[in-house]
Amino acid sequence: MKVLMPSTYLGPISYYRILAAHDSVLRESMENYVKQTYRNRCSILGANGILDLGIPVKHTGNRDVMKDVKISNYERWQRLHWRSIETAYRSSPYFEYYEDDLKPFYDKEYQFLMDFNTNLEMAVLELLDIKVTFKSTESYAENLADGLDYRSSLSPKIDADESHIPYTQVFSTPETFVPDLSIIDLLFNLGPESVSYLRSDSK
Repeated sequence: MKVLMPSTYLGPISYYRILAAHDSVLRESMENYVKQTYRNRCSILGANGILDLGIPVKHTGNRDVMKDVKISNYERWQRLHWRSIETAYRSSPYFEYYEDDLKPFYDKEYQFLMDFNTNLEMAVLELLDIKVTFKSTESYAENLADGLDYRSSLSPKIDADESHIPYTQVFSTPETFVPDLSIIDLLFNLGPESVSYLRSDSK
């Protein structure tokens, strides 16, 4: 069965749950870029609650195809994002364990959003010990007739799935657990147990 996924920036736990359940995935590269989605935005948990981190992109005034979307590196977004991640997770159990694997992505300048997303995603999957074969789409299809299409259903505009099993978060209690944050929230808090969490039947 085909599984079609959007490109994401440190996508939510629900995104990685899907990846953990499939050996091969189609990555959408030919859709028109959609603003205010996980394509250039992730959510982490800090001392003051949920913090959204957005990658600034260059707008041409036309309908930009996802594979052609360029990052606006005039802003020092990488430094700001890493500082926010470090502040949020420095005291988590596994931050120092994974820090050296993730920080280089915030030191190297990338031109294209998909290149940054893809390279970071592959690094995260390796840390999770999840093996997935990806193939990028070569044309845009309005509907995926013979598979699972997650391009629209994975969205920050849709309420998080409350069925996620609570785990210990730095800035929450069991009563205030925040579900479906960026995959790094799970990784920094559960470490090697993250893949078991993703594959657990929590639905």
